[in-house]
Order: sequence, then C-alpha cells, then structure tokens
Amino acid sequence: MSGKDYAEQLKVSEIREPEIAMRTMVTDDEIRVLGESMAAVGLLQPIGVVKVDGHHVCVWGHRRLLAAKRLKWETIFSTVVKGSPADVVRMRHIENRVREEVNAVDEAYWMAEIMSKQKMTQAEIASLLDVSEPYVCQRVAILRWDNQVAAALAERKISYSVAREIAGIGEEAYRRQCLAHAITHGCSARAAEKWRRDWYLQHGPDSNKGSNGGSASPVGQRPKMLIRCGRCHGELDMVVAKHIPMCETCHTATNQELDAAASEPVGQAPAIQTVNSSSA
Repeated sequence: MSGKDYAEQLKVSEIREPEIAMRTMVTDDEIRVLGESMAAVGLLQPIGVVKVDGHHVCVWGHRRLLAAKRLKWETIFSTVVKGSPADVVRMRHIENRVREEVNAVDEAYWMAEIMSKQKMTQAEIASLLDVSEPYVCQRVAILRWDNQVAAALAERKISYSVAREIAGIGEEAYRRQCLAHAITHGCSARAAEKWRRDWYLQHGPDSNKGSNGGSASPVGQRPKMLIRCGRCHGELDMVVAKHIPMCETCHTATNQELDAAASEPVGQAPAIQTVNSSSA
C-alpha cells in the first residue's frame, strides 16, 4: 500500500463489481474451490477497492469478492486505494498478473477498454504498465483475429504462440481446419508457423486479407498439411481427414489397439475392433 491507502473491513453487499473486469472467464468451479479455501483458512490477501461517487468499487480481488458473496460473508478485509486513476490501473494490472497469469484475450479487451476510457495511446499504456509497446500492440491485435481463434485461446485450448500463427492464415476455411487440428491433436508453435509460412509462400503478401474480412484465395489452392492416418499410418491431407466422436475410454482403447497393430509385422496385424460412434 502507499502512504495514502488504508485497510478496513467493508460490507460485502456494498462493494460494487469492477466496471471493466480483468478476467472475463470466471467459472462457478473456480469460485467454489476458492470459497472452500477461504472458508478453511480465511482471506489471505485483502481485495482492492476505490471509492467512486461515495461507493466502493472492486479493482482487484474480484474472484475473492465473488467467493465471499457465495460464502455469505457480511464483511471482507479490503485495501482502499487512494491513488490517481493511472495508479489504480497500474496496480490492478500488476496484482492480477502476479496472482495468476492473465489470459491474453482478457488482457487485450481490458487494455482496449482502458485506452478508450482514459484516451491513452498504446505507447502511453505500455509506459504505464511497464511493458513494451510491441507487447501492447500484439495484445490489442487479438481483437482483430478470427473470433474462433480468439475463443480457443481464451478457453486455453491452444497457446498464444500457436493462436497468433493460425490467426495469420488468410483463407478462412484453411485457417479453421488448422485450428480444429491444433485443438484436437495439439500443435507446437513451430508447426503452426510452418502452416502459416506455407500459406504465405503459396499466396504472397496479400494472402492475409482473408483474416481481416477481405478477399481470400480459392480453397483449392491451399497447401497440403500432411498428417498420419491413425490406422494405416499412411499420409493424408489433414483437410480431408475424418473424425469419429468417442468417449475418453473408447479413445484410449482405440489408441492402444492401433499401437498394438503398428508393432506387428506387415501382413500379420490383428483385427481392430470398430468403435460405433453413435454408442460412444
């Protein structure tokens, strides 16, 4: 705390939730688990609030506040911040990143909201948050991505480095195919970069127009992205690969059967039992 800040017990019912939430994806399970911890050991760190028009507004510790409401606590220990709006923004960013890595999509929306409301440039918010200007530029660029790519990143189905490469693929159909493959089978940043580079080499400097709403190259001209068939191990284009929905148990059993088949000499592979996708 600064010399102007002070701590006190505040009524939970009188604390307003943040106008611009740093984290947009807060699940009931997260709040339940956090609430169980708070019920067992108490509140280890106070939440942060500012006073606006006579009301206390939460600026960090939003999930702790939600957990306190779930526990029906009457009061919660709070740090009342007395700094300038810029000080509050800086402290909020630092506090959230220290507690748990902030999702890049949440951070992008938060930065954009702050820049809009505070009328700040990317350079100014970078200086305020003590990060580089390219860092802010890359985060804000997420808001121009394909919404399905951004959603996969927000839900932590793919990493930021993979998402950035896939978002750079200009043609929507091929981009979505790459995204589906990365989510289903996993993908390294290097592999995703190769997909994007192959696309760029095929279509040239104007190939990324498709990702921003412009014209896209014909689907038939996409470069092949070869994968191995899980059964015969032959090469095939990922775009025409077929997927069978199945439960985790059947998926594990099928992988074991395929591994066993692959270890047998050619011509002596055991029969592989077909999984009925409708029953899985």
